[in-house]
Amino acid sequence: MKRLMILIFSALLISTTYAQITSSKTKHDEIVISQNIAVYQLFPTQNMWTFLQLNTRNGRFTLHSTQNIYTFILLDQLDGRTWQVQWALEPRDRFIIQIK
Repeated sequence: MKRLMILIFSALLISTTYAQITSSKTKHDEIVISQNIAVYQLFPTQNMWTFLQLNTRNGRFTLHSTQNIYTFILLDQLDGRTWQVQWALEPRDRFIIQIK
């Protein structure tokens, strides 16, 4: 009887320890996955020294280049709205306007 009780106690202890290790590993994997989500994306321009940085936290917007090296189209991938994005070296020459 004593052996049976020790065997049952050992089995319970081992299964509890294994469950804690597995649970801890799963939580760690979830944290690592959530930390690897890219927030910003770089879009190349025709100027090899210049990239445009776009906050893609919610994943809804993307930039598309045009034949004009300073003009891009910003697309809302959920509802289809578009904007003309004008890039320039001088901040006063930059603008974004919605395309209708």
